[in-house]
Amino acid sequence: MSDRDLEPRSAIKRRIHADLVDQFESLTRELDDRLTARRRLLRDIRDRYTASDQVHRSLYQPLYNGLRLAWGCAKAEAHLKADGYIAHDDVALIAADYMTKKHGGILIYDAIEPFEHDQKTSGYDSSIPREVLTYYTLLNRAAVLRAQTRFTTSEPLADFLQQRYGAPFVVLPNYISHSSHSPSPCEIREKCGCTYQDFLVLYVNSIYPASRFDEVLRALSHCDKSYHIVNVGDVRPQNLKNELDGMIAELDLAQRVHFLPTMPYDAYISSISACNAALVWLDDENINCVANLHNRYLDAIAAGLPLLSSQNAAFATLLEKYDLGLIVPDRNPTTFAGCMRTIREKRDSFVPGLQCAQAALRWENVEERFAKAVSECRSVTIITWKDPHRNQRIQRQIQTLRKHGIQISGIGTLPDDPTMTSQAGAWFNIPASLDP
Repeated sequence: MSDRDLEPRSAIKRRIHADLVDQFESLTRELDDRLTARRRLLRDIRDRYTASDQVHRSLYQPLYNGLRLAWGCAKAEAHLKADGYIAHDDVALIAADYMTKKHGGILIYDAIEPFEHDQKTSGYDSSIPREVLTYYTLLNRAAVLRAQTRFTTSEPLADFLQQRYGAPFVVLPNYISHSSHSPSPCEIREKCGCTYQDFLVLYVNSIYPASRFDEVLRALSHCDKSYHIVNVGDVRPQNLKNELDGMIAELDLAQRVHFLPTMPYDAYISSISACNAALVWLDDENINCVANLHNRYLDAIAAGLPLLSSQNAAFATLLEKYDLGLIVPDRNPTTFAGCMRTIREKRDSFVPGLQCAQAALRWENVEERFAKAVSECRSVTIITWKDPHRNQRIQRQIQTLRKHGIQISGIGTLPDDPTMTSQAGAWFNIPASLDP
């Protein structure tokens, strides 16, 4: 029996990990040599994508997604060539940087959150080799510094990003496109089995690990049975949904916690307005969670719902201007439950603040900042991993581009046709394979 046969399991894991890191470092040097020295851009994008898949896409999903998006741009570049390229979030930066290097034009970075792994909120695998993260960060940092304009969603997040990257960021909030909503049917209350005597709280948007939804459940268990929580969205990953279902059963909350599927935005705003309040509850340790003025807040305001929130600097600034909700001072479930009762008692007092916020927090009041960034462009390509028809930020930017007569094209996750032409321009789907 050899010494290797007697090697402890932990040592075997360390050796395999070291071998994988060495492989990736070698790959990185090879790819960087090709991309920086030889500049064979179309071939290199494909080579990068292939190499990423060979190493294994689960090393870091954003890197694999970014390379897939770049390959999609390379395949459709004749249609996507433009005067300007808008990279929506960090996953789109590699693709936008590729297009500007090859075809010229300006790069606009629309930063929703910092792109470093430890500051993301989507629950990516934490056991990722440092070299993989470094590779992704270096690629994106270079692109960020080359961008002509960098947008983000709030003053606190802009301050953080400017300090982090040493470059200025322009605040472009996710303000709403309208000041009112249609009167709501009571379908959402009927689906939840709620009477008008019950207090129905909307947990806004999707639930993922950074949502800390377990804390929401514990707080709800400290409230009487007239309090209900509803989520209209999805829960990801699936193992989180399984954990939450187990906790709901353990706390005897099955009749008071309700999960409903996503719906079109206009129907969504109308439907949720039948709730009594909205809840935004996220991780205090994540800069995106505590500094971003999330869509969650603005969707609730559009629906006329008073807000209860975990600590968030951008929302705190909003509360200084508009009395439309409360921030829970700590994460103790008893404190949290007490704040739920307070917002129920004071609900009517928040109506004037909500009405003022609906009138003031309008996209048309800030869209000139966006229009200025594209003022020298006759054509713009939007690059995103998201579905552009469901993302309200992208939809509002498309409206502004059309208003200024700017030709639009784009690439994103299209649920139906691989290529679609509409009033929003020609859109191409992200390729699922490397086929030419």
